[in-house]
Amino acid sequence: MGTRSVTATVKGSIAASVNNVLSDGTKVASVTVGVALSATLGQGSGAGQSDRAWSEYSRLLADAANEDLDIYDLGTRDIGAGAGLDATGQAWAIAEVVGMIIYNAGPGVLTVTPSASNGWTPLLGASGTHAIGAGGFLQIYNPADPAYVVTDASSNKLNFAAASGACTYDVHIVARSA
Repeated sequence: MGTRSVTATVKGSIAASVNNVLSDGTKVASVTVGVALSATLGQGSGAGQSDRAWSEYSRLLADAANEDLDIYDLGTRDIGAGAGLDATGQAWAIAEVVGMIIYNAGPGVLTVTPSASNGWTPLLGASGTHAIGAGGFLQIYNPADPAYVVTDASSNKLNFAAASGACTYDVHIVARSA
């Protein structure tokens, strides 16, 4: 088996233009607000680094259905190279999540929670819930060491549930193996 290496860039931005037509109708006040952030991660398992990346696209979840994702070793998830393997066919086992994006194409609402068994708690706490409407996404990023710790058999599973319609969703993870 070859040597895996990862090159990762994480970006996040918000931009808005706020306009105000004054009461006399002759002047417009305008201000632009926002931020554009970008970080490049080096190869490795320390601060500011990653050595694992995985994506699953267009996963369909029927209305009122739910399923777990074992982010530690992917369990039986197969994105094409075999269950528990990344896109290059190598085993996936991680110790920390550095960045994650969960995107819901909809049309329903995707609810993300720690699983009832071995729920992954760094993202939402033991009982937290995040509802992602159609077209929405949840993004986390922490380049510190440790980042968001994953512990096999105790804090490693997220539950995805569809409500108010089926959901087609993506999960993208940049992680560290140690």
